[in-house]
Amino acid sequence: MSNIPESELLPITAGLNDDGGLTIGGCGVRELVAEYGSPLYIYDEATLRGMCRDFVGSFKSEYENSHVAYSSKAFANPAIAKIIDEEGMNMDIVTGGELAVAMAADFPGSRINFHGNNKGREELAEAVRYGIGLITLDSFAEIELLNDVASELGVKQKVLLRLSPSVDPH
Repeated sequence: MSNIPESELLPITAGLNDDGGLTIGGCGVRELVAEYGSPLYIYDEATLRGMCRDFVGSFKSEYENSHVAYSSKAFANPAIAKIIDEEGMNMDIVTGGELAVAMAADFPGSRINFHGNNKGREELAEAVRYGIGLITLDSFAEIELLNDVASELGVKQKVLLRLSPSVDPH
């Protein structure tokens, strides 16, 4: 038996309908499964917004210059990206596909950090053209590739370097 309260496991809008069935956001889960099939992933907007506000508010109240970001590899979706944007969070992406989702949601490029390894020329070019805020670089080859891409596009790109302490960089 877990000691975790139900309020920490279920979305804040979870409840029971007259038949004792679980509801989320006023929608019966059984009815949703009947309509959309199973497995079914349900994201509750009120819970997501509340969590964003808690994270942003908690960090900003203690550390004014905090950078609070949603990791889109958890679930990349335009509707989620719009909520993340509206709640003032930044976004971390690791693939060109996640960049495409952010772009489809008109997520501000300046609030995106593109990290991850093996980024290709096309992904980097698309990111630079979109006005991405930061690109995290992992290797000398990636530094050279981004330098070529940014030079071709006439852009000075802000970057972060991911370093592994105690590892010979050669």
